[in-house]
Amino acid sequence: NLNFTGKYLVLTTGDKKFGLSSKLSNDDRSRISKWMEAEVNRPDKEFGIIVRTNAADASKEEILKELEYLKGLYHKAAVDGRSRTCFSCVYRTEPFYISAVRDANSRNLEEIITDIPEISRQISDYLNSNSPEEKEKLRFYDDKLLPLYKLYRLETVLEEIQHEKVWLNSGGFLVIQQTEAFVSIDVNSGKFTGKKKMQETYRKINLEAAKEIARQLRLRNLSGIILIDFINMENQDHQDELFHVLQKYLRKDPVKAKAVDVTPLHILELTRKKVRKPVIEEIREL
Repeated sequence: NLNFTGKYLVLTTGDKKFGLSSKLSNDDRSRISKWMEAEVNRPDKEFGIIVRTNAADASKEEILKELEYLKGLYHKAAVDGRSRTCFSCVYRTEPFYISAVRDANSRNLEEIITDIPEISRQISDYLNSNSPEEKEKLRFYDDKLLPLYKLYRLETVLEEIQHEKVWLNSGGFLVIQQTEAFVSIDVNSGKFTGKKKMQETYRKINLEAAKEIARQLRLRNLSGIILIDFINMENQDHQDELFHVLQKYLRKDPVKAKAVDVTPLHILELTRKKVRKPVIEEIREL
């Protein structure tokens, strides 16, 4: 079962159904479904089509052009590939840095910076062919006195995400622990000394924690089952507010993430799709 992924569409050979990203608005879903109607209803179709979130910003011409491109990849790999000699490379997925550029939502993509000439050339070629409107965002960094990883404090950031404890601005903190089965996140009040009522103090810490948790999930690339033990709040309105605020932050995540429910023990259950290994695992393999 092969998948051929583009910026706006995914062509699938295993499942021949038509699907749309759950992050698309109803208007976008209706509009794009009409554009794809002829293709979806073809009686002789050999593949399925999934419309990605990025398609919301694309025109009909851009989407149909990409569909023809993905069909060409499918034909080359799944049809022509059958007659290739043994050990031939039929199809190779893009390097991770190309797929990262491809998958980035155009609305949120401000700049692409690299200090590696070959990677800069490959990204430039990709943008020329697939997203020429994004080419101006690519910048090659060349400063021998201040390397790129120093400029963006990458060493410090990579060190920070290996720590279990994450401090919040309020003085509270998170404890993030990864096990084989799930990720657990504990929210603690720490040094926070609010002068108002205790329940209002807990509410503020939890809301700040929700924002930071959504950020840490992206930063560390955590996925699967995630259990969050927020500070218990007696007010049901505060609990409902926290759940909806967390969902709002999760909707900004380019990887599909969803707050599921709160258990009787006040543990919030969350799932996040696994796309790549957690960053900490990749660091340990280096």
